[in-house]
Amino acid sequence: MKNVFFFVVFSFLIGCAQMSPLTGGYKDTIPPNLIASIPPENSTSVNPNQFYLAFDELIDASKLQESIIISPFYSGKKEVKYKKNEVSISFDTLFDDNTTYIINFAGGISDVTEGNDLSNAKLIFSTGEYIDSASISGVIYNPNENKRVEGALVGLYQDVDSLDLFHKKPIYFTFSDESGKYEINNVKPDKYTIYAFLDENKSFIAEFKNEAFGFYKNTVEVNNITRKIKLNLNKEDLSELRLIRNRSRGNVYEIIYSKKLEKIRLVEGLNLKYSLNDNKNIIIYKNPMVTDSLLVIIEAFDLSGNTSKDSIYVTFNDENEYKEEFNYTFNSYFKKELEDTINFSINLNKPVLNKDLNYRFVLDTIKIPDSLYFFKLSKELNSFEGLFKLNQNISSLFLDNHQKIYSKNLNNDSLINLLNRYYQGINRNKISLMIERGEVFSIEGDTLDQIKQDFTFNGSDFYGQINGTVFDTLGRENLVTELISIDLKRVYKNRDVNPKFNFINIPPGKYYLRIYNDINNNNTVDVGSILYKNPGEDIIYYENEIEIRSNWVIEDFIFDVNNTVDILFKGLEEEQL
Repeated sequence: MKNVFFFVVFSFLIGCAQMSPLTGGYKDTIPPNLIASIPPENSTSVNPNQFYLAFDELIDASKLQESIIISPFYSGKKEVKYKKNEVSISFDTLFDDNTTYIINFAGGISDVTEGNDLSNAKLIFSTGEYIDSASISGVIYNPNENKRVEGALVGLYQDVDSLDLFHKKPIYFTFSDESGKYEINNVKPDKYTIYAFLDENKSFIAEFKNEAFGFYKNTVEVNNITRKIKLNLNKEDLSELRLIRNRSRGNVYEIIYSKKLEKIRLVEGLNLKYSLNDNKNIIIYKNPMVTDSLLVIIEAFDLSGNTSKDSIYVTFNDENEYKEEFNYTFNSYFKKELEDTINFSINLNKPVLNKDLNYRFVLDTIKIPDSLYFFKLSKELNSFEGLFKLNQNISSLFLDNHQKIYSKNLNNDSLINLLNRYYQGINRNKISLMIERGEVFSIEGDTLDQIKQDFTFNGSDFYGQINGTVFDTLGRENLVTELISIDLKRVYKNRDVNPKFNFINIPPGKYYLRIYNDINNNNTVDVGSILYKNPGEDIIYYENEIEIRSNWVIEDFIFDVNNTVDILFKGLEEEQL
């Protein structure tokens, strides 16, 4: 009888509001307007199991069943029915007592003529005596891509478990908009933990293996207006680090872990040679002193700081010999311009017996003397790390002298002309690092083919420069300033001392200017871990792209960190007033 009474009253309320679609005139761009509801908007002390809505035009609510969002989270079932300009929503269980609820239509209702949807429309009611009015707002950000994140689920939780988002649904939640901003309104004032994640499977529970997530280090006191809570999204594999397989493959012993490793430590008595391939596959190479089996303790460390300690018996035999092709990757960190110092690494898939490398720099086929450049090299487990610096004027002068020396020894004009043509054809802007075949040999005795990597001089007028000052009212002493290409691959370090910065020999193009607080002075950004409630070192980007032009200097540039942060949150204050 109660539902029948609601329906009769409801029909009376909207009886005069039935609308017919209009024809002709301007295109309709206005979504349907809610003209009546039972219970009414902002009702208190109600706990209905059915809602009735009326709109000012014919509507399509076919998507409302899937799109409707209720905050705080409602675990019961719902059923949506609609006809003409009316909608009814039925619930199978009552709502919690003394709680303010928001029913968000989330684009599930649109007009039938043009499809204009109610993307931001909502209905608020309270099962208690008043409507809660506390709110929290901020921005969801991906610092690794310098992007605001749209569609991230932002949730409030009351428990203090740091892993709530992986096994509980949030009490209050919302989704970030196209500019990365979020706002959760009508919250009961209290202390909450806040998390954000990309809920790709729409479960309202984060998947720690596949979905990026972020968190705020401390609990947040949500009051009338709590603003500027920034959450950075990162991916972190929190699955258990464990040894999943180990076996003898004849001349090698293979150990495979469940996830990517940062490093390993072997405890044994023979100084076994090993490699870490694909960052989770350990290959231990045959040692003739192991005649039966050898106890080896392996301590593995993943990227989140978790460890796994295992004891295994390593064995080798002459059967089923396993032979992997010897290969390498050359990495100069996306830089090949010789006007600057080149850092590089040669990463190998097997341990190498070389303690050093025989290398040479050549102009075409002419070797440049060692005395004309700076070169530094160090050997790691399965790699060589190095850097070098050449000067274009010195290398070009060397080539001129080289030509003169050979010309003096020739008396035949045709040979001199031929020699001159050869030297004139040499590209003086290209220098190659050469490591010949057979110079790098592995523990298994195989060698690499020739390694050749080309580098170029572009000339001083090709590059641009930018210098300036970082303005930071917090007075952080470990700020690191970097210039990074738009594709986020090429990173240029500051040549000056904080708060000053100076970037020279920068190829023309568009860049981001950014800072991070290098708390542990390891000269790299630490992303932190949710396991230890460590949010990592925050990256702050200058709000606009910076264009570097050839033969151009941008001087006295001011990077106001505080202003940049304010711009990130710009609009939140106005929206909440």
